[in-house]
Amino acid sequence: MPEAFLRWFPLLCLAGFVATTLWRLRWLRRNTGVDAMAFETGDGAHAFLLRMFRVMVGLTGLYVVARAIWWRSLDAAVGRIDAVAAVTEAAGGVLQMVALAMMAAGVLAMVAGQRSMGLSWRIGVDRERPTDLVTSGLFRYSRNPIFAGVGAYFIALFLVSPTAPTLAIMAAGLVGMAVQVRLEEEHLGNLHGPHYEDYRRRVRRWV
Repeated sequence: MPEAFLRWFPLLCLAGFVATTLWRLRWLRRNTGVDAMAFETGDGAHAFLLRMFRVMVGLTGLYVVARAIWWRSLDAAVGRIDAVAAVTEAAGGVLQMVALAMMAAGVLAMVAGQRSMGLSWRIGVDRERPTDLVTSGLFRYSRNPIFAGVGAYFIALFLVSPTAPTLAIMAAGLVGMAVQVRLEEEHLGNLHGPHYEDYRRRVRRWV
């Protein structure tokens, strides 16, 4: 597998997702006046998750940039998990390719999920402006395709670069998303009542 591909692909995937998200935030604000960053302020659970979200994105960005620059020396410097690395590098790098494909699929799911939500897309829970219940596109197969895509990226990043920081990012990210998903599902249940309960019975939370 080309070294340059392993070095730069995680960074390119993250940059593409961040750029798409920022563009969609701007598009929604310009066309509707709505700020899709719907996290609450203060000391509640939603405010805490917003701070966690910002830290996670920042740390992940710093890591993939540093990894692309310093490559193998970074993994060794921050605590490479050799047992996982040995498995992912086995079989001629096939498992690494699977992890990279998983990473790309995760990013595509994030972008497609945002697009499917259209004007109802939010980052967080918007209590002031009720949104439609979206059940089309990827939402026919997963109630949370965007979060599922984020989780796939975190897991794939750990498999491609198994180190202490990527393990911490993956663990914190998966736990944070599990909490956020439940808060959003509670909000949607209160907002859409039996329609959401029927949707929840028909479609899995993740995949």
